[in-house]
Amino acid sequence: MHKLIFKNSFYLLFSQFLVKFFAFGYAIFLAGNVGATDFGTYSAALSIFGLLSLFADLGINRVLTRDIARDPNNLGKLFSTAILMRAFSTAFCFLVLVIVFYYTDPSGLRFSLTSIALLSLIPQSVALSIDAVLIAIKKVSISATGFFLYNMMNYIFGAILIFAGFGVIGAMIAFLIGHIIYALFLIGALILTEKIVFKPFDFKLAKEILILSLPYGILSAIGFASFRLDTVILSFTKGGAETGIYALAYRFLEAAVIVPSAFGTVLFPVFSELVGDGNKTSKLVKDCLLFGFGVGGTIVLIYLTVLPVFLTAFFPQSFFGAGTALQILSLAIPFMFMHIPLGQLLLSRESLLKQILGVYIFVFAVNLAMMLIFIPMYGYIAAAWITVITEATTFITFLIFVKKKILN
Repeated sequence: MHKLIFKNSFYLLFSQFLVKFFAFGYAIFLAGNVGATDFGTYSAALSIFGLLSLFADLGINRVLTRDIARDPNNLGKLFSTAILMRAFSTAFCFLVLVIVFYYTDPSGLRFSLTSIALLSLIPQSVALSIDAVLIAIKKVSISATGFFLYNMMNYIFGAILIFAGFGVIGAMIAFLIGHIIYALFLIGALILTEKIVFKPFDFKLAKEILILSLPYGILSAIGFASFRLDTVILSFTKGGAETGIYALAYRFLEAAVIVPSAFGTVLFPVFSELVGDGNKTSKLVKDCLLFGFGVGGTIVLIYLTVLPVFLTAFFPQSFFGAGTALQILSLAIPFMFMHIPLGQLLLSRESLLKQILGVYIFVFAVNLAMMLIFIPMYGYIAAAWITVITEATTFITFLIFVKKKILN
């Protein structure tokens, strides 16, 4: 089992490592060409997109991966109904939210960037629905290739459009182009890999999927909001410059999270299959925690010493302060490395979803209260410390819940 997990995780890790390597260069290029203010506005728009993409998903992809992993014979019926559900929810979210931002957002640039980003919800919904199937049938290498292709197209077209004088608008148009290519690639890959017999839309099945998926959707939205809402609050309360400083530091934190995220993606169907086998589950959890603590602690040392010097040396003066923010944010890395596998274990136990939802809401309520109180007062420094506190609280809370409800 461990061999399969590491093999499948390797594909995701390798593709994401390459992506982050090029993302690193793209971030330097983008920041140097658009400045802290526009970079911050761009990052805020991406955060809004990410949060709303989860609402459009409603947790459907999570149910799709789980149920297909348990019974591959239901693939055609589940996929046909699920992808149509996602198409409807995505179209609805896009129309409603563009109208809402048109009348409420005082920043014309932020509205333009957010609108272009929200257009990406449409191809993304198709791509991620197919990706959920590929993960379930353990075709992780195809999923990893699609992820790599999407990001590379984003970076290549972004560089071309910025050189052509389109600025940060060009970067966001490239983001949309990347999603379109991502969807087209996965459609072709699925046709060649898996012969799916499409079924008519099943209203009864759709209702069942919706009931099962809503807890996942709410949990995912809460988790992402905890991860990115600080950028949005910074943008609306402190402006683009501080948001740009914080967003640049946060990019390095995200780079570190590719390791536990890749393992988490592979662990979810494995934990789903291990329901009822307490011994194997317990051993796998212990191994994940040891791995997370060891690797996470090593990365912290690098982030505390080397990267702040690099930020000061290679980024424009408008990003001064990003090194300090990164040093603070790095303290969250070990907690993230350990709580992500625990989160996948919790999400694989649908009988506990209502209780898990209460845990997530508690953590998010604490996080949101801190963000609303302290970010308007202390800006990006407060946002960085709140991230550390939230990740530590999440890990401790998840560990207690797992020990009491699952491993016990």
